[in-house]
Amino acid sequence: MKLGNDTIVLVTRTPSGQDDDLGNPILVDSYLQVRWCQVSPATSSEAPDRAVPTISGLTVLAPPATPLGDVDAVIWPATATGDPDTPWTGPTYEVVGDPGDWGTAVQAHLQRSR
Repeated sequence: MKLGNDTIVLVTRTPSGQDDDLGNPILVDSYLQVRWCQVSPATSSEAPDRAVPTISGLTVLAPPATPLGDVDAVIWPATATGDPDTPWTGPTYEVVGDPGDWGTAVQAHLQRSR
């Protein structure tokens, strides 16, 4: 289903079965390119000199059954790198809260992380 013309890269984080030194599960990233999304700014911040505002949050509508989870991230806009360890680069946004499944779309609120 075409909701918009944006293509996102969904970064799904799953436990590797191993823990780090503090006992937290080590997560492994897998990447999925999702077409026909609608991405729109949700929050922004403005520099003290009133220069161009920086978008710090987004809302994304993705096609039905997109596997967005609360520990996942989205790269948008994304550029392919050709590096098998880091196949995509671009601004990364973490999913905030639980994504909503509305039947006709999956909606998630995103916060800029890097």
